[in-house]
Amino acid sequence: MSDIVSTIILGLATIPVTIGLVLFIGLVLHWGHNRERSLMPYIFYTTFLVLALDTILSGRVLNQQMGLDGMEVIENVTKHPLVTWLGRANSLFILFSACERIASRLLASGPKADIPVLLLISIWAFFLTNVASPGFLSAHPQFTHEYLYVIIASTGAALLHEQEAKTVMINARNALFIFIMLSAVLSVFHPDLTFKMNYTEGLIPGLNLRYYGLNSHANAFGPIVVVFLTCLWRYPYLTRGLNFLAWTIGLASLLLTQSKTSWIVMLLGMFCLGYFRYGDFFRQLFFDYKRPQFLAATLILVMLSSVALANVAMFTDTGDNIVTFFSTSEGGRVLSLSGRDQIWTIALQEWYRSPLFGYGLTLWDEQYRAQIGLAHAVSAHSQFYQSLSVAGIVGAVGLMIYFVTLFCAALKTAKLTGGISMALFLMILLRSLSEPAVIMDSFGPEVMSNLLIIMVMATHYGHQRVQNRVVTTLATGRFA
Repeated sequence: MSDIVSTIILGLATIPVTIGLVLFIGLVLHWGHNRERSLMPYIFYTTFLVLALDTILSGRVLNQQMGLDGMEVIENVTKHPLVTWLGRANSLFILFSACERIASRLLASGPKADIPVLLLISIWAFFLTNVASPGFLSAHPQFTHEYLYVIIASTGAALLHEQEAKTVMINARNALFIFIMLSAVLSVFHPDLTFKMNYTEGLIPGLNLRYYGLNSHANAFGPIVVVFLTCLWRYPYLTRGLNFLAWTIGLASLLLTQSKTSWIVMLLGMFCLGYFRYGDFFRQLFFDYKRPQFLAATLILVMLSSVALANVAMFTDTGDNIVTFFSTSEGGRVLSLSGRDQIWTIALQEWYRSPLFGYGLTLWDEQYRAQIGLAHAVSAHSQFYQSLSVAGIVGAVGLMIYFVTLFCAALKTAKLTGGISMALFLMILLRSLSEPAVIMDSFGPEVMSNLLIIMVMATHYGHQRVQNRVVTTLATGRFA
């Protein structure tokens, strides 16, 4: 009798859910009908607003104590109920925006030649091999509906119109600027929320602090600042004072994070952007054989610097000092890549146990970390080891497909984007060496960076196809 009652209750409960789903689909179709502009570029505002409120309302205090595993401890961190509901509302907004774009592009009449098919295939290949496959076929299968959110958002991001290229970059720039400015303002009134004091592992002499901003960690805040500065380079503010303020706050924030990876990414990204903006000038400067003075001076400077470094290495105690350094605790930490070698060893061990489909998506959760005694090992600290340990060989193959496709798309759109696509790709690639940079389990800063590069490539992909059609038309003389 109780089973019958339960079945009836369950059946009645599905009625409002079905009605709501139908209304949701109808609203999506109505909103996206014949609409070239979407809501996707505005998801950056809501996502980073929720992230900021999460940190502000958490009661976080970045203390100076160390845990038993040698890693920092953050006390009094709680999730406010308001943030929980705002996070759910943000997820619904992102899903609605993505579904509107999918419905608008795939159900609309007319040619769809500007849809980046290969990019879409690679996105879904990554999802199927790194989320769906370990979710159902791994040694510890577990799959929830939340894993579908990011793939829906990624699909919507890949289906943006070429008219939205500038809108995407400007909205990402503005949302990140608000987040960084809010972090800076709160640092004045509540430094314990954003600064870790007595930080002794930085490279800046005398600067014994590390800037977390309103993000979870300095190594996560640094890439956000890099993305902001990249967008700012491409689309600076029209007001000179505001533009100066944005660059000052951005560069100061990046410096204070003391994130070495972010510094390297910033330098490489600026090199890409500078090459596509001033490449012709430097090519003329270096390879003008009628006036070779600049090239000759550069070569002489390089040779003199090499000779000076060789003399320092041969006739000083530099070699002994290096050996002495690596025999210290700080040197040992460098050799172990801040303890990542131990985490990578564990990741490989889990892959050996389940080589084809991996351990599963629950690897590195709280229960597993308690089991291995590494509370700070929230991931494999490498995108490759993350895919290999969680999803096995299948996941690693999907990751390679995705990265190769991103690289090809970045090369194809680099000139149109002024180097933005290549700079963002380098950021994700280099960050993948030490952290999982491509995540498909929740909406966070890493997911936003990945969605941004997809949006940039997808919108400029359309421009590339339009330009190719125009060139073909002019060359053949065939006009519609």
